[in-house]
Amino acid sequence: MAFAKIIFEHPVTGEIREAPVGFSWTTLFLGISVAVYREDWKWAVLMILIGIVSCGISWLVFPFIYNKLYIKELIRKGFKVREIIGSEKNVVEKKLGFSLPVIDKKKNAELLNTLLQGLVKGGTKLAINAITGEF
Repeated sequence: MAFAKIIFEHPVTGEIREAPVGFSWTTLFLGISVAVYREDWKWAVLMILIGIVSCGISWLVFPFIYNKLYIKELIRKGFKVREIIGSEKNVVEKKLGFSLPVIDKKKNAELLNTLLQGLVKGGTKLAINAITGEF
């Protein structure tokens, strides 16, 4: 069982992803299928290649590191923490060894309000210009 679970949200697309923190039992028993299920293609391919080169020994290492790699990849893609289940943010950050970006709900509300005002005033183009600051 994972130490905690982080719910990530992409601030632009609104896409939601879940990422467990800690040892990955699913990676231990299901291997690459975890990365494929999460649509984490980069690490799915790397798991195969490293598994071939290491004659399968990497399958015993990946369960210890894969969840952390997945979290880093989500952050790199622009996802931000929406919620942490099972622990506190500072405890999770200490376990991971890096800080987690948190979604700014106030900024998102302001962005949505600007978008809606732009749509009301003059359609999609004006709304996009209002968000980007180009009038």
